[in-house]
Amino acid sequence: MTSDKIEARLLRLAKRKARDNEAEAKLKLSRAETKRLEYELYEEMRERDIPGMKSGEFTFSRTRQIWGQVQDIDLFAEWCQDQGLATEFLTSKASVARLNELVRSYTETGEQFPPGVTSYLREGISVRSNDTKEN
Repeated sequence: MTSDKIEARLLRLAKRKARDNEAEAKLKLSRAETKRLEYELYEEMRERDIPGMKSGEFTFSRTRQIWGQVQDIDLFAEWCQDQGLATEFLTSKASVARLNELVRSYTETGEQFPPGVTSYLREGISVRSNDTKEN
């Protein structure tokens, strides 16, 4: 392949990367605006004691869900080893889902979280389509 062809392809790559970066910036801004709108609506619905509503083809519901967060991996890993849960929590990305299950369970029962684990609360609005077409 000649260097002219490589140079042309490199320029095409540079243009694509610039376009991708621009698209990512727009998406980031759009997501931030969506989160702000969701927060405002959540707060307004909470203040008016509106748990949810249907509008057109969508059902909107206020949601609250607690999520686990490991703040000290060494402490948490030691606890997992002691509990025989190391393979369940420390080996794959899926362990995040299991950690959230554990934190939610402990929250419900009032148990103290394992060492090195805290939680945070996500509040938002779920949006589901009311489309009931049968396939």
